[in-house]
Amino acid sequence: MSEQAVLDTFDALYRLACVERDAEGVVAVFAPDDDIVMWGSDEPERASGPAELRALAESIAASTATLRFDWVERRVRVVGDVAWVNARGSFTVDRGDGTPQRSPYRVTGVFVRRDGHWRWHTHNGSEPNG
Repeated sequence: MSEQAVLDTFDALYRLACVERDAEGVVAVFAPDDDIVMWGSDEPERASGPAELRALAESIAASTATLRFDWVERRVRVVGDVAWVNARGSFTVDRGDGTPQRSPYRVTGVFVRRDGHWRWHTHNGSEPNG
């Protein structure tokens, strides 16, 4: 049950960011800690702390591009009030120019349990070459 709850929080981030474009929702799935981190694959996609996370979430929400993540493998490990997910799949971005770009994507997410709920603490994503 704990593993599924972690995956539900994992999925919520991508749904809120890419489908619902809900910046406040993105912030809400992260722990209320000062040292939270969300790093995407591009250098500007980097946030440390709540204020930077909010700014990054707002920029994603304001984007006109269609964003989609498709996962082919997700490994979950839960140890007490900490969990992590290592996932691999693909990332597709469609800027509306008729040429969607798809690339492999990997993410490691660290989660912490706060008040009985799993929350993101660390997101580290990458688009590996090759």
